[in-house]
Amino acid sequence: MILCFLCCIACTVISFKFRHTELIEEKVKPVSLAEYSKQLKGAIKFFVKSDRIKLLILLNALFLGLTLGIVNLRSSMLSEMYVPEAYFGIIFAILQLSAAITARNSEKIHKTFRNKTLTYLTLPVTLSCMVVGFVGTDTLSKSSLLVIVFMFLIQYAIKGPYRALMSRYINNFTNRNIRPKLTALNYLLSNLLTAGISLSCSWLLSITTTANTFMIIGCVTTIIAVLLLDYMRGKVGLKPEQYSKEDLKYSTYKPKKKA
Repeated sequence: MILCFLCCIACTVISFKFRHTELIEEKVKPVSLAEYSKQLKGAIKFFVKSDRIKLLILLNALFLGLTLGIVNLRSSMLSEMYVPEAYFGIIFAILQLSAAITARNSEKIHKTFRNKTLTYLTLPVTLSCMVVGFVGTDTLSKSSLLVIVFMFLIQYAIKGPYRALMSRYINNFTNRNIRPKLTALNYLLSNLLTAGISLSCSWLLSITTTANTFMIIGCVTTIIAVLLLDYMRGKVGLKPEQYSKEDLKYSTYKPKKKA
């Protein structure tokens, strides 16, 4: 609690040091609340009409909702495996380190998998929850514990590059005016889904074990992720000229005129 409090103070102090470059150099007037609300409504309309943006934000909300919603489940699972609390900090420090290392290689991951990047990043996380639930039923097995920690490692390793790449995909073909509103809408949906998954996990823990909760959450999110990824075919990862006018409404891309 003391370390978290010190980190919050440090982040607050640092945040006051930031200045908006555009407002300083171009002397742009700050947007009023009424104007911002109007722009946010425009972003919502864009979200509804653009298949690309809608699918990306929904998939991102599912992924973030899952990874944030199972945070406490991981600790609960380790407790049920009789892991001493003294080792929790070491385990989660290693997990966070893996996320930092893989995040630096997000560009390599994008170039390797190209249009299938989101598939290779999303499904391993949802499937890993199912694996944790399956092997977690044997709470006295050391091999099961090793598999569970490895699954947690996969989840953290994917979380790092996923956030960087998803932010890039959502902001593609958008201008600087719409990006903040899309970001706000993205986090709004993600937080709502996180709350929903967290409440579902709490309810499931009241009637069953942590392993079964992992299994149920993993199965449900895998089904939803597969449906979203399948629907994305032909709608996401295309060349600029292949998107509809609605998808490029806020884009700086200028299609070439036919001769």
